[in-house]
Amino acid sequence: MKKRIIWIIIVIVFAILLLLATKFIVNYQPNNPAYKIPSDWLTYLDNINGTTFRYPATFGANVWRAQSWPPKLTIVQSSQDALKIGCPELPTGSVEQDVTINKISYQFWKGSDAGAGSLYNTYCYVAQKHQKFYVLYFVVWSHLGCGDGSCGAYCETQFETECRNLDRTITINQPIELMVSSLKIK
Repeated sequence: MKKRIIWIIIVIVFAILLLLATKFIVNYQPNNPAYKIPSDWLTYLDNINGTTFRYPATFGANVWRAQSWPPKLTIVQSSQDALKIGCPELPTGSVEQDVTINKISYQFWKGSDAGAGSLYNTYCYVAQKHQKFYVLYFVVWSHLGCGDGSCGAYCETQFETECRNLDRTITINQPIELMVSSLKIK
């Protein structure tokens, strides 16, 4: 009977540890102090305001890439329309939410457009400080057929595996959030 109770306790403890590990992975946040910005990332500096953020030298692969690089930072007076000026190509129907990343509150819009086998994901982060809006804007192109385990237009090409294995959350969204987490407004 004692051995059975001990085994039950061990199973319960293991299940709790597994649940906690799963919760940590699912609730990944780039502003977690344990997750650091790679040392080889470059630093963007706005010479007028002293605002900085970090970003990788390149962002993309063969089946996906940023539409323009480096990321765009636009500083907009609070009397102006931050979205119109800072995120001019935000798709109709983009979803807005409030997020806090690295102790900075943002209004965040994410939208998608598709056409001709391509998917365009748009990310727009807007923070307000010193009577100004600080807007970080990203547009990422990817092949529409990639990312769900299928090979899309890349079947039987050298990029088939890359297309099949594309995980937009890990490969695209998390690095974007990490770049946003590095924003320092002076």
